[in-house]
Amino acid sequence: MLATIQKLLLVLPFATVTVFAADLPGDPVEGEEIYMDVCEECHQVDGTGENGATAGDFVNDKKILSQSDEELLLTIFDGKGDPIDGMPSMKDELSDKEMKDVLSYIRQTFGS
Repeated sequence: MLATIQKLLLVLPFATVTVFAADLPGDPVEGEEIYMDVCEECHQVDGTGENGATAGDFVNDKKILSQSDEELLLTIFDGKGDPIDGMPSMKDELSDKEMKDVLSYIRQTFGS
């Protein structure tokens, strides 16, 4: 049993993660429209945020999408960093459902 766990720990960091619709908190199809309307200006169409220069880089900074849905939804809700130069809060812009939808789009599009 211990040997099996040790083997899994060696393999898991290199495993490709596929996000299935059942694993997503919202609707990624709806989330795409929201992303393009609200998030794309800073995070860019390709999700890199100009390599982190304008916003979080979902593609190359793996620690961002390694956070739980709850942590990411809290960031979307509250914003992050300086209110002017950081990510603004979306609590007055997006409904709870819309926040879950955009998170699902981000996870599905940039998460694997």
